[in-house]
Amino acid sequence: MAITNSTVSELLDETATLLELQGENVFKVRAYRKAARVVKGVDGEIAEIARRNALTEIEGIGKGLAADIGEIVDRGASTILEKARGSVPPVLIALVQLPGIGAGRAIALRDALDLRSIDDLEYAVRENRLVRVAGFGEKTQETLRRALMFRRSHERAMLLRDAVDAVASLADSLSDAASVFPAGDTLLGNEIVRRLDIVVAGGKPEALRKKVAAWEKEFSPRAPLAVRYVEADAAGAAIFFATADAAVGAELKDVAAKGGVDVD
Repeated sequence: MAITNSTVSELLDETATLLELQGENVFKVRAYRKAARVVKGVDGEIAEIARRNALTEIEGIGKGLAADIGEIVDRGASTILEKARGSVPPVLIALVQLPGIGAGRAIALRDALDLRSIDDLEYAVRENRLVRVAGFGEKTQETLRRALMFRRSHERAMLLRDAVDAVASLADSLSDAASVFPAGDTLLGNEIVRRLDIVVAGGKPEALRKKVAAWEKEFSPRAPLAVRYVEADAAGAAIFFATADAAVGAELKDVAAKGGVDVD
């Protein structure tokens, strides 16, 4: 499963934000933002265009950006993005992920409230301190309060795009041994994936479990991982029961059991 245009676009936009937080040249930041918009709206799969070495044929994509996009397609991140992630303070990275907080406002909040972590911001919101920061009023404080509550309640969850990438990564790891299928929230297209349901069909379960364990240690998905190992011809049923509403799935399992069919 190739990386999507949307994911490449989001990573280019993340690069622009991190460069802005580092105080990079405004024209460089704008170039990455423009590239993100171009990639999102490009006609065709950006991964395929990269493999044909045709990225520079797209208006707005020069040699430097083409090289970055090529890295993202090949391994999920560019060198410049990885360096930026490693040099920008974690608190700033966390702040710009909140609604209405761009690079400038993130720096202003950090400096005004001496924030060292996102937990410091939660405390400041509870203490009603944001309203005393220039440019931040009660409405912004309430928006951030709700966003922080949501973040806290979804700490053991992941975004859909990250779940899709996780399934693709596992599929690559097991490509010579079994077939890998998304299920649950990922298959349904839910933006918040609370459990990473995956069906692995075919192959030898014991050997596959070892490979999946090694992959999980390396990839570290944020959401709890639930993998079903089944015979190749049982993949459809396994995907259904991993995806169906729990109550409906349980009811149908009973019906299947009465007919002598084991779907677990």
